[in-house]
Amino acid sequence: MERQNQLLTVLAVLLLVGVAFIVLDPKKDEMKVDVPDGAPPQHALWDVKSEDVTKLTLTRAGEALAFEKVEGKWTMTAPRAIPIDERRVTEILDRFLSLKVEERDIAGNDADYGLDAAGQVEVAVETGTGGRHVAWVGKDATVGYRTYLREKEG
Repeated sequence: MERQNQLLTVLAVLLLVGVAFIVLDPKKDEMKVDVPDGAPPQHALWDVKSEDVTKLTLTRAGEALAFEKVEGKWTMTAPRAIPIDERRVTEILDRFLSLKVEERDIAGNDADYGLDAAGQVEVAVETGTGGRHVAWVGKDATVGYRTYLREKEG
């Protein structure tokens, strides 16, 4: 029985070491994913840094949530002015600004993709230099981890 406990302990340690190498592998960020021939081109959504954004507005069906950076701190300004957890706004911005967009044409009704006036969410960011960027987010795709997004109104 003692030998089995020793063997289980050794195997558990080996498993933990293996997991640590996989999780803490410093070269994993350097790995490139091969894009198959014929795959749609990709680009960054906007060339904007999170720290340059001074206003974030999320609008759906005419109702808006607006956040502004005042004196270096994020605050909600609409539908009412209240203090908020700044990290949440920063997390939203970081995730949205790091998006890679596949350039595809979609056919059919905009409502099928959640890109109609009732279903889409307008995401607008403004920078301190007066730049304004807008995109419209629709439904999640039925396959894969993708979401429909429109960069230009239309």
